[in-house]
Amino acid sequence: MKFKDLLRTVLPALRSYCKAFVTYIRTNWPHFKQWLVYVKDDSRSMMVFFREVYVVCRPYIQRFLRTVKTRAIIAYRYVRDIKQHWPEIQSLIDRLKGHAQAAIDYVKNIRQHWPVIKKWLLFAGDRAAAILRYLKDIRLHWPELKAAARAYRDEAYKPRYSKYFAAAGYVPFIGWLIPLYLKENDKFCREHGKLGFGCAIFFTSILMGIFFFNLVFIPRDWRVIRLVLVSMTYMTYVAYFPLCFRGIYSACHEKKLEMRSMEKYMHCIEL
Repeated sequence: MKFKDLLRTVLPALRSYCKAFVTYIRTNWPHFKQWLVYVKDDSRSMMVFFREVYVVCRPYIQRFLRTVKTRAIIAYRYVRDIKQHWPEIQSLIDRLKGHAQAAIDYVKNIRQHWPVIKKWLLFAGDRAAAILRYLKDIRLHWPELKAAARAYRDEAYKPRYSKYFAAAGYVPFIGWLIPLYLKENDKFCREHGKLGFGCAIFFTSILMGIFFFNLVFIPRDWRVIRLVLVSMTYMTYVAYFPLCFRGIYSACHEKKLEMRSMEKYMHCIEL
């Protein structure tokens, strides 16, 4: 088929599709307008949320960068003045050589050390056999284990340990289950659990959206776009994990993590 014949076949169909699309947009314009307004408001709230995340994590990021910078300067100066530190490096290398030579000599003369090794192996075998016997007759010891587990549980459920349950709610992606289902009657744990749940849902939806957008809409040849999406994925992790550490720190010190943009949605969640 010639190129002209191909154009005569494709152009009318393309023109009809464009007309149908324009007609559909004009007919459903109020719905599209409402959707655009919703997307605009949602993107604005998302920007506010990321701004609050940045404000919360900014001191820790700055402290980390200052530490990295200081360590890098110290390493640069050490490498620059390596001639001055060469005796220390040489002594360290000699010490490592001595340890390696001692290990080689021990392996070579293993017959001399065999009584000690045999004694240790017999002790380890006896301990393993005792553990196996205990596990074999675990039904006999079940009342003791049950009583001990109940005692540990009662001790862990005391109010003074509530902050640790609340801190566990910020373990990435699944930690919110611990305070919401193990300490559901504790207000402090419930608030931190809801906040951890909201953060997990928010960042998980971003990651899943990037993944499916990359999988469905982006061809493999568009490597620049794929690189941008992968960078966005890593930036999402960079925003999420420091926020989790900040939440764990606040919960362990019995403080509230201030995130107003997330709190107004948390009141609507019933868990």
